[in-house]
Amino acid sequence: MSAGRIRLRRTRRGPGRTRKGVGKLFFQEYQSAQGFREDVVSFLEQDEAVNNLPLGIVLALEDPVAEAGRPLLGAVRDDRGEIALVALRTPPHNLVLAGCGRRLEAAVQTAVEHLSESQVALPGVIGPRPTAETFARLWSDGTGDGVELQVELEIYRLDEVRQVSRSPGRLRRADAADSELAATWLEDFAREALLEKLRADDVWRRVERSIRQGRLFFWEDGEPVSMATTARRTQRGMAISSVYTPPQFRRKGYATSCVAALSRLLLDEGLDFCCLYADLANPTSNRIYRRIGYRPVGESVVYKFRRHAS
Repeated sequence: MSAGRIRLRRTRRGPGRTRKGVGKLFFQEYQSAQGFREDVVSFLEQDEAVNNLPLGIVLALEDPVAEAGRPLLGAVRDDRGEIALVALRTPPHNLVLAGCGRRLEAAVQTAVEHLSESQVALPGVIGPRPTAETFARLWSDGTGDGVELQVELEIYRLDEVRQVSRSPGRLRRADAADSELAATWLEDFAREALLEKLRADDVWRRVERSIRQGRLFFWEDGEPVSMATTARRTQRGMAISSVYTPPQFRRKGYATSCVAALSRLLLDEGLDFCCLYADLANPTSNRIYRRIGYRPVGESVVYKFRRHAS
């Protein structure tokens, strides 16, 4: 299914659903990043590559949590304390979900009821396909919000880099002198791949932080021709993101060389694996990643919500 409007099947609230949960499930909201981290990390690490987005966010959270832009940290649990679903959001971004299984529908319903009763306004949701699809349907059913499928993503994992043809040039870590070029390319990447326009101050903040932390890289062939960043360090892995090659430098193998070299660098530094997301609507990028040695381990989807006028 490509991005666009979707039809959601309406469901009636069945018997036995309590006000704050479904059956023996309940939604626990956390005020402390440390407490949240202690409770959910082991659950997320059961599938570290698939859960790299929520896991990376959780590991980066710090206390005290600022009231302005305070994150939403929650988990759906049963009466034995076992986690069925993790839900978190750092404003102004989408709600991030993790978890799927036999209790998926009930767990998502519990989260939807808690969040809607708490009058939480959500711009959208991202998560494993069945989880995010279920949330979007139940959220629309309960709130009347419109729902639009924005993007479908393949989640890839790499444990060993294959031998691929190397384009002329070399991998280079960006420095402060590259800030303006990196900001321009990040804006272009967001507009093309994420279908959104980033605020200029947000772009500069991201670029400056990535360069300062040594996470932004170029493939350079006389000049920078392709870009990639590292993000979301987990216990055994690291995500690669913002892979971008300007149109004038495409079809020359630069992105392949850049991602392959960066992946090899991360593995050589002691990581067990690398992971990344690829838009399923872009066959070129998916073909590149598979050629390097990335294998699909799951699918993630993003839904945007249109607020129902009350």
